[in-house]
Amino acid sequence: CPKLRPMSLCPILTTQCPSPMSFKDIMLKNQSKTLSAFVFKGSKDKVKEHERSSVASHMALVLAAILDDRHSWMTAEGAEFSLKSTHGSSIVTNGDVDMSEDAEARGPLQREVRRNAETEEKVRVIENIISILNRELVNVNAELGARQEQSMAQVSVIKSLENKVAVLQHTLVMKDMEINQLDLRIQNLSQETYDGVFLWKIPNVALKLFLLVGHTVCLSLPVFYLAKYGYKACLRIYLNGDGAGRGTHISLFFTVMKGDYDALLAWPFKHKVTFTLLNQCNGDHLFDAFLPDITSPSFQQPVTDMNIASGCPLFCPLDKLQSPASPYIRDDTMFIRCAIDTSS
Repeated sequence: CPKLRPMSLCPILTTQCPSPMSFKDIMLKNQSKTLSAFVFKGSKDKVKEHERSSVASHMALVLAAILDDRHSWMTAEGAEFSLKSTHGSSIVTNGDVDMSEDAEARGPLQREVRRNAETEEKVRVIENIISILNRELVNVNAELGARQEQSMAQVSVIKSLENKVAVLQHTLVMKDMEINQLDLRIQNLSQETYDGVFLWKIPNVALKLFLLVGHTVCLSLPVFYLAKYGYKACLRIYLNGDGAGRGTHISLFFTVMKGDYDALLAWPFKHKVTFTLLNQCNGDHLFDAFLPDITSPSFQQPVTDMNIASGCPLFCPLDKLQSPASPYIRDDTMFIRCAIDTSS
């Protein structure tokens, strides 16, 4: 606190303010016994806060000033009484005792006031700390809420993107299926025959024969149509034989498949089928033929993707193909022709 400035006409009692805040000095006049105005530097809000939080300190200052003033008054009264009394020494002694008793009574009160002021100050500090922590907690909660909202928005965006990806994947799968169907359709169109004759080129025969030794493996010809709106069929060959020809012969079969126009065709299938292994040296071809058994399920209208294959399990002996001079294989390639007699 700043020091008190003395006034010219009356004595001044200087009292130090115990508050850590800035005040102007408190001046007590012996005659008027009034307090000069408290002056606090700061805004109106800070002044109000100071007045609220420092009531105990201010009251302690007022009490100390009053007690000091009373002490001065009692001293003056005692001196006057000692002059008028014939027992002055006794009176003075009594006056000294009164002032001593007053000082002794004032000491504990001042200590209690100081303790109360210190307690008030500590409480104020703690309240300020709690207030700051509350503000920080509010700020943290607000930031946490904002982050949670942002996180929820991001999750929503991610889910939306995942849905879009799923839709695009589904669309891509559908497009792939359409492309596969178009490829199959183009392949079928390229293999379509209108005279009932289809030629099958089989490359890498030596490798296939070597790999298939001891195994029963089927090589299937891509499907073909006997006419634009005709029967759908395919050929199946076992280079190492199947059934009765396993290990000794090439087995060749004809398979009727479920087509798009089966409802318009005559059933059962009863056209003669002729297989021919072409001689690539202008010699005699090797051929075999069969007539469909109209009672066999192999030639009824298909109810699944394809019927049971039927044909020639003993189509060609393997030794005719394994000979280096075999006329049926040239450049490791052989040709098989399938002819369907549509006039029968």
